[in-house]
Amino acid sequence: MMSNTYKWAYILVLISGLFSKASISGNIEDTDSLEPLIGVNVLLLEDNKAKTSTNYGASTDADGGFRVENVPLGNYILKAMYIGYENKEIKIQIEESIGYTFDLK
Repeated sequence: MMSNTYKWAYILVLISGLFSKASISGNIEDTDSLEPLIGVNVLLLEDNKAKTSTNYGASTDADGGFRVENVPLGNYILKAMYIGYENKEIKIQIEESIGYTFDLK
């Protein structure tokens, strides 16, 4: 028979697996100059017909880098938007922490 301590530890491990989260990070640069783009809006959308917005997103820093943390596992669309450039969307499946590189035109 399991002791109470082991039962609680087992329950906590099961619960933590239900609420697994990941981080998405990457860099965004200009396609022609390969210079990093500062202030690009990176949004995470639900992967459904309506492309429903989520509360997850970030803006790129001075090096063109971005990081979105605590994202629930699942299927999403990662969208990058910057004035003067074409918006770019890619479908992603988050199963663990991953990195992406966008080249914007």
